[in-house]
Amino acid sequence: MAQTRRQFLQQVGITGGAGVLYSTMSALGLTGVAETPAYAAPSRADLNGRGTKHVVVLGAGIAGLTSAYELLKAGYGITNLVNRGTATADELAPAEFVAGRKRLAAKVRRYRPKTLAFLGVGAYCHAFLVKEARIGPQGKNFEGAEVWVLPNPSGLNANYQLPELVKLFRSLRQSWQPGSTSR
Repeated sequence: MAQTRRQFLQQVGITGGAGVLYSTMSALGLTGVAETPAYAAPSRADLNGRGTKHVVVLGAGIAGLTSAYELLKAGYGITNLVNRGTATADELAPAEFVAGRKRLAAKVRRYRPKTLAFLGVGAYCHAFLVKEARIGPQGKNFEGAEVWVLPNPSGLNANYQLPELVKLFRSLRQSWQPGSTSR
């Protein structure tokens, strides 16, 4: 029996995460342009002249690598916090996140980003040795950069669906705008 479009998209989402699902839906013409404007990477002016745009990716699984690929196309530099591919984050030891945090500290000092966004509450908690974290700005800095925690966009994370993920990621982007109160 042939696979339906819905079944295909479910498998794409489960395997590749929300970003891959959204890209696939866009390629198939299933997203309305008016509803979902194209993402535009922040300009250097948005970053207040702090040099190259740089993003930290927390894993080298399908969702992490897909995110890294899309961000590279948008002109960002990428850092993998943990440099080994896994099917799920559960396969990583907490010590791997701590070691990644130490490498990240050197990169943050070098690139001096204004904001660090960690995708995944569990990964953030492991890396920073904290018991819990809330979604959004953490109210503290890491090597001078404001710290945000956002949900992991992996399709394995059923707690956040695409519309809610878009809203949360937009709130991060809006925090970069002049006059924002989250800085």
